[in-house]
Amino acid sequence: MLELTLSELLNKPKATLANLRGTRRIVLRRRDDEDLVLTTAARAEQDLEVLGATSRMFVEMMRTPPGPHPGPGRAA
Repeated sequence: MLELTLSELLNKPKATLANLRGTRRIVLRRRDDEDLVLTTAARAEQDLEVLGATSRMFVEMMRTPPGPHPGPGRAA
């Protein structure tokens, strides 16, 4: 993750956006407000897919009762 100031984006937009080729996201630091995160739409979509899959796995793990579980080829 690369950190730059919002002023850098405003003053040198092409150079700043070119940095997205080498990093997943750019954090734009602002003096008087909350920082912003800049990424590509494709990367944002990938992040959402991973988050969704991880959430579904976690929910299933929480539903599974603790204790030994039969493995492949073993009776329950």
